[in-house]
Amino acid sequence: FPVTILLYWASICPLRYMLETELKGDSSVPAPPVAAIGTAVHSLIEGLTPVGLDGQELKRAIALKVGVELKRAANRNQVLQYLLQRFGEGSVFSNNQLLSSIRLVRKAQFALGTQARAVKPTPVPIVSSKSEAESEVFSDRYGIQGSIDRVTYYSDGTVEIDDFKTGRVLDEDGALKPQYFYQMCCYGLLVQESRQVSEIQLRVIGPNDDWQSNFTSNMQSTVQSVLQEIKKILPLDTPIKAASLARPGSHCTSCSQRADCDIFADSIWSDGYNFDVGGRLCDVSGVIDRIEELGQGLACMILRTSSGRFCKISNIPLPMIGESLAVNDDVICYSALNITSTVPSGGPSNLEVVNLNEPGRSGFGFFIRHHT
Repeated sequence: FPVTILLYWASICPLRYMLETELKGDSSVPAPPVAAIGTAVHSLIEGLTPVGLDGQELKRAIALKVGVELKRAANRNQVLQYLLQRFGEGSVFSNNQLLSSIRLVRKAQFALGTQARAVKPTPVPIVSSKSEAESEVFSDRYGIQGSIDRVTYYSDGTVEIDDFKTGRVLDEDGALKPQYFYQMCCYGLLVQESRQVSEIQLRVIGPNDDWQSNFTSNMQSTVQSVLQEIKKILPLDTPIKAASLARPGSHCTSCSQRADCDIFADSIWSDGYNFDVGGRLCDVSGVIDRIEELGQGLACMILRTSSGRFCKISNIPLPMIGESLAVNDDVICYSALNITSTVPSGGPSNLEVVNLNEPGRSGFGFFIRHHT
C-alpha cells in the first residue's frame, strides 16, 4: 500500500483509497490550485541546501515553480485554465499564499541547516549526520511503501523524519490531524524496518503550525492494528469488485473521487442535491433544460432536478460544455458554488463556477458527467 495521507481513508472508504492510488479513476474532481502550489513548494524544499536562498531569490524561485505547476494543473482543470488565460497567475496565487510558502521554505531551510550542523538536544554527543530528501522506503513485512520528505540519520542511531505541509497541521483541538498521524506512524514503521535505530523522532512542519513527537510503542501498536484491518478489507493479489468497497457516509461530500462512485451518483440522482459542510459547495443532478452563452467564454446551464426544481449554474467555461452536452441530457454537476446566503430547503436555485469578482474563490473542483 502506498503510504500517503490517503491511507487514513482506506479504513473509512476503501474505494476512495483505491481510486486515488490504484484504479486511477477518469472522473476525479479536479484539484484546486493549492495542490499545485503545494507541489511547487515541496519541489523547492527537496532541492534546498543549508545555505539556501536570500529573500528575493527565494521569492522568485517560488513564483517560478508555482507558475510551472499551475500551468501543468491547468491541463486537467478547465476552470483554472480559463482564469490563468484571462486574469493571470495572480488571480489564483495570492500574496498571502506567497508569504505562507516563503515561511514554510524558511522553516525547512532552518531545519536543514540545524541538521547539517548536527546541533540536536540529546545526551549522546553527535559527530555527524546524513540527511536525505525524498527518501523512498518500503517494507515487505507490512506491505507498505512511502516517499518521505526528509530523513536525517545521526551517528548515535537517532533518526529524524520530517514531513512538510503547505496547510494546517493541527486540528481545532491542537492535535495532529488524524490522516497525518497515520502517515507519520507508517513512516516510523518503515524506517524502523529498514535499519537499526535507537530512537525515531517525527516532525510535521507547516507554515503556521508544527508537531513533533518520538515514535512510541503505542504509536507502533496503533498503526499496526490499522494496517492489519486494511489488509482484511483490501487483501493483496485478490480480485475485488470496486463497488463493494464503497462506504457511503458524511465523508462523501468532500471526496475528490465521488464523481467515479456509482453509489454516490445514484444517491445524488435521487436527492437532486448534495452539500459540503457549511453549504458552500454543491453537487446537483438533473436534466438539462437549456444552455445559454453569456459571453467572455462563459455559459450557463439550467437543470431540472429530481424534485422538479430548476437550478441555474452560471459562469461555466465554454470548453466544459463542448459538444458532449445537450438539452435533455441527464447530468451530475460536482462542486459548483452556492451563491445564496443560506441553503434553502430542497436546494438553491442559483450556483456559479467562475467567480469573476474573486477569481481565487472560484469552483475549481467543478466537473460534469453524464448519468446513466
